[in-house]
Amino acid sequence: MGFQRINTLSDIAKRGYWLKLTCKCGHMRRCDPDKLLERLMRRGADTRLSHLAKNMKCGMCGRKDFEATHCEGAADRFAIRCAA
Repeated sequence: MGFQRINTLSDIAKRGYWLKLTCKCGHMRRCDPDKLLERLMRRGADTRLSHLAKNMKCGMCGRKDFEATHCEGAADRFAIRCAA
């Protein structure tokens, strides 16, 4: 089995991972990719991780400069309100 690139929120959801967002200020949250994907698809929004990283807003500092990756495990108890 070879390496499979993960470029979109759908890629994360299909593999059973969670979305991990880390702001430049150090604030980190994990959220359910299925819930975010549903909201984004209703709006016709771009679901590429590179797009999400530039458009999600940090609840701590207000920046729009995240690193969007995937991780295993459940969402944080106080997860980001997944609204892009």
